[in-house]
Amino acid sequence: TILDKLESRGLVTRQRSDADRRIVHTALTTDGARILAAAPPVFNEAFSRGFSALSPAEQRHIVEAFGAVADLLDPSQFEPGVLPADIAAGELMGEDG
Repeated sequence: TILDKLESRGLVTRQRSDADRRIVHTALTTDGARILAAAPPVFNEAFSRGFSALSPAEQRHIVEAFGAVADLLDPSQFEPGVLPADIAAGELMGEDG
C-alpha cells in the first residue's frame, strides 16, 4: 500500500526483475530523492544509536511490530465503519473479530 501511494505520487518507480518476475525492484525518482533529502529524520540520534546496538533478531522483531501497527493504521483494508482501534481493542481483550 505504501509503495502504491509513493508510486502514484511519482516518488518511486517499480521494475520487475528480468531474471525472476516475482522480484520487483524499487527506486527513488528524482522528486523522491529531493523530498527525502529535505525531510527531517524520522528518529532522533539516540534512538538510532540504541536501535543499531540491538541484535539483528531484536531489530527484526521491532520492524515486524511496526509493520503490524502500520497495517492497523491503514483504513483502506477495513470494513466501512469499523475502525482499526476497535479491532485492536477487541484482539487485546480476546474478543473475536
